[in-house]
Amino acid sequence: MMIFDSALLILLKAIPALTGIAIRPDVAAESDDTTYVIYSLVSLQEGGYTLTGQSGLVPLRYQIDVYSPDKVIVNSLSEAVIEGLYQSVNAILVNQMASFEADTRLHRMMLDMSILFDN
Repeated sequence: MMIFDSALLILLKAIPALTGIAIRPDVAAESDDTTYVIYSLVSLQEGGYTLTGQSGLVPLRYQIDVYSPDKVIVNSLSEAVIEGLYQSVNAILVNQMASFEADTRLHRMMLDMSILFDN
């Protein structure tokens, strides 16, 4: 699983809109600015199959969360993540949900992404 986390991190860091923004697995660091991206593996299925047999792809579900005190920035960065992953890998947006976290005063966009990585 760690290899896929590393691959996703490389893909996210290649998105120009995320330049200079902290991108972390699972949880933000206390030192992170108030705008950051968190990604977490939700599920992994061993070996992707099609009607003709094994595809050589590994289907994964990742939750990618974008946080910022500015809702416009959250929406903009979320769209950049979606487009960046669409362009670089087999990715599908399964669901997205916007929220506001009162305790941190941050807006959040949760992206539920299905990503197919080469095995």
